[in-house]
Amino acid sequence: MKMERKCVNGRRVMLLLMVWMMLGCGYALAQKMTPAQKAANAKRAKELFETTFKKVYGEEGSRLTYSVNIIGVFKTSGTIYYKNGKERYDEKKITVWNDGKQYVRLNKPKETIEIYASDDPERNSHSGAMKLNPDNYDYELETEDGEYKIELEAKKNVDGIKRLMLALDQKSLVPKYLKLRFGIFSIKVQLSNIKFGDINDSLFDFPAEKYKGLKKIDHRTQNQKRK
Repeated sequence: MKMERKCVNGRRVMLLLMVWMMLGCGYALAQKMTPAQKAANAKRAKELFETTFKKVYGEEGSRLTYSVNIIGVFKTSGTIYYKNGKERYDEKKITVWNDGKQYVRLNKPKETIEIYASDDPERNSHSGAMKLNPDNYDYELETEDGEYKIELEAKKNVDGIKRLMLALDQKSLVPKYLKLRFGIFSIKVQLSNIKFGDINDSLFDFPAEKYKGLKKIDHRTQNQKRK
């Protein structure tokens, strides 16, 4: 996922899956490093994170599958596509198309279509909490079990995601999973089926003809009147 970033992840899903699971912060590692080592470590961590971030949200586009299975609480999975400010995600009950102008959400069980302006914050009540600007975080890198574990901790007075850990395969630098923390809650999201580049723009276009028989709720006019 413009460098006003929203975390890969997959956005709406991750906030809905809050569970009691504290995220480790690598404190012991930080204590063993000198100030110069910590600075070099933080620089490398940020470089790895921003390189991955740009691959996911950049002009060539990306695709990834996410999976969360919290036994007894929640289970979900889906596929997300990003490309230069556009997005699409497919779940069992919901599909969203965002072509950069309009944001269309299909609710399959209710057989309804909701349409918002692409930049309307009301399209997702949690969207503000999911914004992420990499410059608003302190970084730390740890290598363990063939993985780079990049940990981000929010600086003072930063809203939204307070702590994030991204695990990359050490050889391929492909993302493996995310841990996100909101306040005292955190969640782990497994990532797979990742593809960088060669994402067709047509994926982000809502196929109106296919769903012409469903009820449509157009929030664009309603929200413009409120303004």
